[in-house]
Amino acid sequence: QLVGLTDVGDQHTLLRRNRRGQVIARRDPAGHWLHFHYDALGRMNALENEHGEQYRFGYDALHRLTQEQDLIGQQKQYQYDEVG
Repeated sequence: QLVGLTDVGDQHTLLRRNRRGQVIARRDPAGHWLHFHYDALGRMNALENEHGEQYRFGYDALHRLTQEQDLIGQQKQYQYDEVG
């Protein structure tokens, strides 16, 4: 599994994973952390920055993305036709 990467400018990004292999945290070259949260079905339901601010995601019963909420609380709703 990929645990990190180094770009051509010798900048390092670190990845941490859970037992399922999902990325749970990423540290960028500037040292800032981004945490990834998942629901019981393994769907990413939130991204959290180092200040505790979250970008959230919601899904329907068919596992399709149906909503997003950004860091300032603005929401987007997604609807699907019968084809999906």
